[in-house]
Amino acid sequence: MSDSVMYGDFGPIGEVAVEHKPNEQKAWCCPQCLRVFHNEGSGDAHHVLCQDQLPGIVVYRDVCRSINIHMISGKSNEEFVSRLCSLALREMPSKMENAHLENYEFYVCSVGKDFLERNCHTSADNRESSMAVCAFFSRDRTREEHNLSAIVTFRPFRSLGFGFLLVDFSYLLSMERIRSRSVFRALRDIDVLYPGPEFPLSSAGQRLYDRYWDYAVSKTMISTLIDQRKPTLCVKEISCLTGIDYFVVLDIFRRLAARSGMDASWVDERNVYRDEEIFQGHSHGGVDDSPNDVLLMKKSRKAFCSVNVVMEILLQLNLETIPMDRANVIRENLEYVMSYSDD
Repeated sequence: MSDSVMYGDFGPIGEVAVEHKPNEQKAWCCPQCLRVFHNEGSGDAHHVLCQDQLPGIVVYRDVCRSINIHMISGKSNEEFVSRLCSLALREMPSKMENAHLENYEFYVCSVGKDFLERNCHTSADNRESSMAVCAFFSRDRTREEHNLSAIVTFRPFRSLGFGFLLVDFSYLLSMERIRSRSVFRALRDIDVLYPGPEFPLSSAGQRLYDRYWDYAVSKTMISTLIDQRKPTLCVKEISCLTGIDYFVVLDIFRRLAARSGMDASWVDERNVYRDEEIFQGHSHGGVDDSPNDVLLMKKSRKAFCSVNVVMEILLQLNLETIPMDRANVIRENLEYVMSYSDD
């Protein structure tokens, strides 16, 4: 294995690639088909002419931002996913392995020419088919308790929000999978166990999920309690609306309460609700700037979290992420993926 892999003209990938070892061997990887070349001239010549398209099924297409997500079966596309996993080993050696690829689905995020020219400061060689694989996550079809096994964003595309986008998509998939199997019932009729990521998470993975969980729960609380003017919202409902595990939601409550400087030890399964006295007179969908705006736990009437703190979290995260637009999900393809996954 070469010490360093150059990912097209975007830069090196893998932890070892940034150490600049003397006499290191270099390889060149085509960011479109992921073939690796051990000669720079061969790699450049191939990259200019490469017309390969990603295999699998497009399940998400954002035309405005030139972002696609393909579902690629490890069983049907072993050659491509082997290349993908070989590259991912450089980014996450503790999680990625090529064994039993037939059990996995890979959700591969790629960006097109427009995105590359806007965000990556590189020429796309004026090729209409120009694109690059930037991130992916895998899911083990044999383990229903997990909606994500490993997630990798290649080094040149980090800090652009792709990890956040893929985590959001993994939760959409698990929600759709539950609904497609008719497991989804009224909240008080049945307790639904929602899948989550495979543990243990890396330190970077934990930070990513903490940010996503804070965002998803905060957005749901603001949307339901304030925008929709619903008086109460229980933990089970938040879990249902977000697809996030019940006990993870409780941990998020404690974290948000602590961020507001409040004692979080009392947070339990009681309802979160709007204090009608505080919110009385607010315009529909609006939030007053008063620092007394709070979400309360029903019965205890203890302050849970400042609304302004929750909205600040949403604002900060929106500036750093690529939010997923449900309108860009290709529903007919997603339904096919659901039926395929259940086989």
